[in-house]
Amino acid sequence: MKQGRPVRDSGQITELYRLIGRATHNEVIVMLIDALSEILRGLIAQLQTPHSNVVQVRRKVLRLMRERDADKAGAALAKHLNALNVLLLEMERKKPAR
Repeated sequence: MKQGRPVRDSGQITELYRLIGRATHNEVIVMLIDALSEILRGLIAQLQTPHSNVVQVRRKVLRLMRERDADKAGAALAKHLNALNVLLLEMERKKPAR
């Protein structure tokens, strides 16, 4: 996240989610994140522009985790992932029919 700009490197993005997963101390969550990383990387690569507030959201989640406020961190991450899901669904709908 250089100079407040969203990171387009999908490896860095998925590593953030992996670190968050490790913070849960739940190996099943870590394994799920690892398994989904390749799919996520492919989808992120297809996005034309990054989501405008992605850096702010990531910083907020990390700040809340440092403050040990798991409920608020989880809620912020869930809201972010839901917005990403909506964006990916819209992208899928715009694809030409095969």
